[in-house]
Amino acid sequence: MKLNLEQIKNLTVGAVDVALKDDGIHFYKMQKCQIDAFYALSEILGFRAETTTGIRLDFETDSKFLAFEIKSGTRFEYLIDGVYQGTVKDSRIDLAEPCRVTLCFPSHEIGIIDNVELSDGASATRHKFDRKILFIGDSITQGWNSGIDTLSYAYRTSFALNCDSIIQGVGGAYYHESTFADSGFEPNTIIVAYGTNDVNHFKTKDEMIEQLRLYLGKVKETYKQSKIYAISPIWVSGGNEEKRMGNLWECYDLIAEEIEKIGIEHIRGLDLVSHEKCLFADDLHPNKDGFEEYAKNLVKVIG
Repeated sequence: MKLNLEQIKNLTVGAVDVALKDDGIHFYKMQKCQIDAFYALSEILGFRAETTTGIRLDFETDSKFLAFEIKSGTRFEYLIDGVYQGTVKDSRIDLAEPCRVTLCFPSHEIGIIDNVELSDGASATRHKFDRKILFIGDSITQGWNSGIDTLSYAYRTSFALNCDSIIQGVGGAYYHESTFADSGFEPNTIIVAYGTNDVNHFKTKDEMIEQLRLYLGKVKETYKQSKIYAISPIWVSGGNEEKRMGNLWECYDLIAEEIEKIGIEHIRGLDLVSHEKCLFADDLHPNKDGFEEYAKNLVKVIG
């Protein structure tokens, strides 16, 4: 039984848009105006805005299999009844009916699929969630160096709280008002986690803070009914090194102060992951253990 586009849209989580094109079905975590804005900043940011981070098909079914054609992307992870199984082989997942299937698209590539099929006569019902969360951030939100895409802090938090979530993580991104737009998602909770790249991108502290104010001001104005959190940057090794704006800790403190002045609830990033190199894959990104601690501590705050 081949699913049509409307059926696929109904089973999709994490996308603001789903479109059928000549080469297959495309899924977008951001609005087109946001993707265009990131491309205006740089080609690489534009590509990362197009990647299918956080997008998944998530549904209960009595089908004996899920089959589909992969048109683009090499890492499609899947879970059965919430338990990680691995990556899809041969574009087919055999199922022990009935069960919940979660097919996760690549976090760092553009995942495109086509010809989605279930057993003839099978049912497929979108998984029911308890709340909606919109994640906005840079490479840490995108899950760089998590090893397994679904071990990022945003995915772990989504699973722990049974969230219908959109994960708008873009590696290398920073506060810039042009890249924000209404997702059309109506989230209960919004988590913004920029700041790590801002220190190296902007030329002065004043320029950095001005963009932070503009960006968070638009978030606050757009989502008046949502609970909004902003996470200041997490710990990095070498934080005492002098940058053109001073050392990182001074800049991080300044970011935290401005978040609080705007009236958005501040989550202190330095408290989310222990300051131990064993929890980091490099000087910036947590590894899978670091992401696990990040998610557990974040859930304590917002759960």
